[in-house]
Amino acid sequence: MYEENELIGDVKSGRGKINCYYMCKCQSALEDENGKHPIDGEFNFILAIDDDLEIGCYKRTIMQELGRLEDEELIRSIAKVVCQNKLSTDAAITYIRQFRTKQRPDSDNVKLAQSIGKAIDEYKSKHSYVDDEMIQASLNLLLSGLPENISGNMENIDNL
Repeated sequence: MYEENELIGDVKSGRGKINCYYMCKCQSALEDENGKHPIDGEFNFILAIDDDLEIGCYKRTIMQELGRLEDEELIRSIAKVVCQNKLSTDAAITYIRQFRTKQRPDSDNVKLAQSIGKAIDEYKSKHSYVDDEMIQASLNLLLSGLPENISGNMENIDNL
């Protein structure tokens, strides 16, 4: 449907098409009673198009994240918070994803554990001195840093 109506444009990848779908879903949820997105509307921080179809604002990445939410009312209420607080794209995505946690598959923790195990195995293959005690200490260091910025704690792990 999207390809026939040229809504996707030059998007060829599967991921790009999925993102386009979510963006369209968000646009639909944020329409006013006239089916428009006015420049002076309540969502004009992320989506505003005037009557001549001139785009005043179009924050595609935020709309793609909003479109991933299950419910149109949830999309609208979260979009209001994003617009009222004029959140940056990074802050908006972080905020929106808090409401997607219930939508995550139960197997995400298994996938994460497998990824961590793979990273440990790759590290061990390049560094022969790594033993189980060092791995445990590194994991404890990582866990102790979780409330803070994890990427900032990666330097500490490399120094072990």
